[in-house]
Amino acid sequence: GCAMQSILLFVEESQVRRVPGLTQVMAVSVANAIDSFMSRKSASKTQLKWPNDIIIQGKKVGGILAEVVAGSKNGKMPVVIGVGVNVDVGDQVLGDLKRARWPAGNLKSCEGVEWKTELTVAALRNAILDQFVINAKQWMCAPNGCYVPPAVSMQVIGRQS
Repeated sequence: GCAMQSILLFVEESQVRRVPGLTQVMAVSVANAIDSFMSRKSASKTQLKWPNDIIIQGKKVGGILAEVVAGSKNGKMPVVIGVGVNVDVGDQVLGDLKRARWPAGNLKSCEGVEWKTELTVAALRNAILDQFVINAKQWMCAPNGCYVPPAVSMQVIGRQS
């Protein structure tokens, strides 16, 4: 299956310019959640393809999209963050997705990955949400919107500095 979820947030109108940062906050949250299920012995770790793709072993296993929805309510703008992670999607479905650079993949078929606990769609969705709550609080409190997650040990690929 696929772990899909949408989160609705209300952001102060004065902070709407920071919304694109929520994509990165969620990407870090998803990567941390996935890695939390992996055994320390695992040969692979989660990578982020800047700014919103989740990559393991050269395959795209997930993605994130944040979008401001039109219409302010009490000085706040609605923002929807959508997340999708392929946990155990059939090879037939993945084969139908034509992607040149980052072929589609799923977590359960990663070679050399040992899962320390049962990886289920529900457990992953809960772990993503838990990580996002922690990271979003830090992002909201960061001065000048400069959010740097603590102890991020994942590799970010595709970003020019």
